[in-house]
Amino acid sequence: MPRGVYGGVTRGYYYTYSFPQHESREECWACMIIPITFWIFASLTLSLGVYGTSQLVLAPNYSHLIEASPIFVKEIQLKYDEQEGGPVLYGFSNKPKLDVERNWSLKHTLYIDPDYHKEFAVWLNAGSKFWLSCEDKSFGFLDILLVVLKGEESLQEWIQDPSNPHLGLLRLKISGYGETEYIVKEDGNYYFVVGNFNQHSAEVVMRLNFTSKMYNTQTANYKCSMGKGLCAVKLSILQNSYALLTTPSGSNITGGRSVWSVELSYGARLLTYIIILGVIILVVYCIFRILGHLDQTTQTNTEPEESERTPLIPPKESTSDLSTYGTLGQDQESGLNSSTEDLYDGKICVICYDEPRSCFFVPCGHCATCYTCGQRIEIGENKTCPICRHTISKVKRLYNA
Repeated sequence: MPRGVYGGVTRGYYYTYSFPQHESREECWACMIIPITFWIFASLTLSLGVYGTSQLVLAPNYSHLIEASPIFVKEIQLKYDEQEGGPVLYGFSNKPKLDVERNWSLKHTLYIDPDYHKEFAVWLNAGSKFWLSCEDKSFGFLDILLVVLKGEESLQEWIQDPSNPHLGLLRLKISGYGETEYIVKEDGNYYFVVGNFNQHSAEVVMRLNFTSKMYNTQTANYKCSMGKGLCAVKLSILQNSYALLTTPSGSNITGGRSVWSVELSYGARLLTYIIILGVIILVVYCIFRILGHLDQTTQTNTEPEESERTPLIPPKESTSDLSTYGTLGQDQESGLNSSTEDLYDGKICVICYDEPRSCFFVPCGHCATCYTCGQRIEIGENKTCPICRHTISKVKRLYNA
């Protein structure tokens, strides 16, 4: 027989009664679904966003300090498919100093179609500076726009609205020739964009002279040449760990190999995710328990208080209420009309149909069962009155005078 359901056959009558099922199972599922959903969302955000795999296009004299939380990341991986010498990955236990200064130059000849643009990016650390000159070699009377942007998001915004005067760290309109200089205030990828908004193609020669701030690699305790294909720096939770990615340098790079493409990825620390999920489940479970207790307390306080001196056995009026708690089939051949009358008179226990009613429930005051069945309801999982379904706090015995 399922828990919370009482039934039987007594004196030729069959009856059933079902108590309300406890909601702990639903609450348990709610406690599990909410934190698991949050955990999956947070994991995807970290994996695909902050610590997602990305492709890096590196220019010469690249010196990028890669920092990641050792709580969520156990290692930083870089993959380089080509076998020739190229980028180098360093590992540090202490943050390296940004105290190396290097001068180098870069030259680009750009052929730009009408109503089109071309760009290239250079990673620069804070404190670096550059001097830039741009010359139109096509006609000399075309209006060429030169813009310096920080970050790929700024580049995408400029592509959507190139006429916006508020976009770009530098904006220079060139009619034949123009030059400018700038001191970098923040680390990042800086995009040099040349836009041709004329009806003719343009040939633009751009020259850049850099004074770059570079990280000092003398204190590195790990070094891996990307010519090996795959390099990784392991991060320790107990101490700081840093990874530095650099590219070959030269005082004047005007030809040959000047761009490298690598894949940056992060190895997740799964133990951290499991611990965080366990903490979230525990917190949500405690919240549900507290809310359930408060709701039960509120329900008990709002129930009408009835005195124990109130008449406990309702007057003999209608017999239709008992159909709620059981189904009585009259056996005409058994001749049990007297038992039926006792039941409708409120004398027989509605649970066992054997003993007389000898107790009442507090606080509702209903008298519907014998004392044995009343105690069984009180210690059961669903402590509810079979008449009004209110929560039972006590079972009081009735004594006949």
